[in-house]
Amino acid sequence: MRRFVALTALVAVALAGGAWVACSIYDPSLLAPGDDSGTGDAADAATGDAASPDADAGDAAQITDGPPDCALAHPPPPPPKDDPSDAGDLTIVLAMRTVDLGIRDDGGVPPPFGYDLDGLCTCPGPPDCVSAMTTCDQPGGIDNAGGALFRQFYQLGGGSLFSQDAVNTQIAAGQATLLLRIRQYNGTPNDTQVELALYVSDGTPVGDGGAPTPPTWNGSDVWSQDLDSLVVGTNPKYVDPNAYVNGGVLVGMPPHYVVPLPLDAYDLMNVDLSVGVVTGNLGKGAKGWSIAGGILDGRWDASALLASLAYVHDPQNTNAYLCPSTNSYTGLKGLLCPALDLTTSGSAPHTQACDAISLGLGFTAQSAVLGDKTTSTATTTCPDAGPDHC
Repeated sequence: MRRFVALTALVAVALAGGAWVACSIYDPSLLAPGDDSGTGDAADAATGDAASPDADAGDAAQITDGPPDCALAHPPPPPPKDDPSDAGDLTIVLAMRTVDLGIRDDGGVPPPFGYDLDGLCTCPGPPDCVSAMTTCDQPGGIDNAGGALFRQFYQLGGGSLFSQDAVNTQIAAGQATLLLRIRQYNGTPNDTQVELALYVSDGTPVGDGGAPTPPTWNGSDVWSQDLDSLVVGTNPKYVDPNAYVNGGVLVGMPPHYVVPLPLDAYDLMNVDLSVGVVTGNLGKGAKGWSIAGGILDGRWDASALLASLAYVHDPQNTNAYLCPSTNSYTGLKGLLCPALDLTTSGSAPHTQACDAISLGLGFTAQSAVLGDKTTSTATTTCPDAGPDHC
């Protein structure tokens, strides 16, 4: 059953009002497990029996010079050479098992997901672009204003809106998730060039009861490929042919990719990131390959974010979506627009108005199988859905 909360407080606040330790990939034990009924422990399965619980890509963290008092956090560079290998060119497919939006019910400080995206250390340094307010970077110049925004949505929505527990429960039920395909990999801790492709999956095959088949996370789960993730129905749209593995850390920098967040069995929010970074600790065990301590990072164009709200039900009206004409949408937009901290292109002058928000997400992934090509069934009834801008 879909859970709804009143957003009166959120709207009122928005209309009235009209930041590796510092530089490391977080420990996978911080991931929300979601509903692990029949699937085992999520964090354990994500690391598999391939990596120790304290495996941390921070061992390969790279700190580069930035402004005074700020060393910028970047992923490790390509290794100087490949490790010897007789494995040939491996192809690995993994499905995102858990996602971490940085929300902590206990009030704890979320991990510093992400990296420096703009070459700046805002506060004390300057911002990347012109915005209604200045959003300070996290330690290491990490840009993740979107993480703070998600937490604000969640808190003001009473713990139901944008719940990472709900997202992980839906993934565990076989709903939409993100697929990663690694090709031309030598299977060692160091490979100077691999291909990383990302796919939106609409879920596992539908069972006899009409619902997706819950994944077992044993390496054999079949996940569909959404046609919107493909070019001419064949080749992946979101790809970095120059990804690499350094010290067991996968690093890819796709110019554009989409992360699906199934908020419940009906609502699907697509996080549309550009000029991004994907990293994670690769490991192999009895259940196949896995990624622990993963980070999905990038710039979320404000217009794309606003458009994605049309596919989320309005907590103030269970029969409607977050359409531009609703009070809830107005409240969310009122929180988003002042928080924009980057430009979408990444190369615009600092005098340009901000039109994107930075976002870093944590994730784990487990070996999977690419399935049939499908089309998302996500729908909206918003009569005024369409482009909107801050």
